[in-house]
Amino acid sequence: MFHKIVKVSPSDYKILSDLCYQIYPQTYSTWWYDAGKWYIEKMYNPEKMLNELMDINTEFYFLTINDVPMGYLKVNYTFRDESDSFEIERIYIDQTYVGQGLGNLLLNYGIEIAYSMNKKNVYLKVMASGLGLIIFYEKNGFETIGSNLLPFELLKSEFRIINTMKKIL
Repeated sequence: MFHKIVKVSPSDYKILSDLCYQIYPQTYSTWWYDAGKWYIEKMYNPEKMLNELMDINTEFYFLTINDVPMGYLKVNYTFRDESDSFEIERIYIDQTYVGQGLGNLLLNYGIEIAYSMNKKNVYLKVMASGLGLIIFYEKNGFETIGSNLLPFELLKSEFRIINTMKKIL
């Protein structure tokens, strides 16, 4: 298996959207009353992906396996308007490749970007029901600093809490 991380360009917006439509339901469809269809269409449609790719505060990186995008990383150069902070907003990997260290690879890549920008803090959000992910992030130096209730009516109530985690660099 040959993998690499490549920056996503705005011209790749349709590929990114298609990848989101492929990956998101693999993990999260059971969390929604409608299998996540409403959320996927709202968050990952091609127009939304293009707008996010055009945002000067945001970058996306494909994780390619044998030159085929099978995951991605989304980062934001600031978090809550804190100029010395950085956000790892999404790490998504096709379920076929979960458990092979690729999530760690993308996480470290995001942290390296934050270091290169002289950021002091890295933030991320993780579903409170994702205990395995919380443990993963804690092992990588993140601490839970708060939680919020997501307002999505189609999201089942037991999955509505999202934690904010922070790592001091």
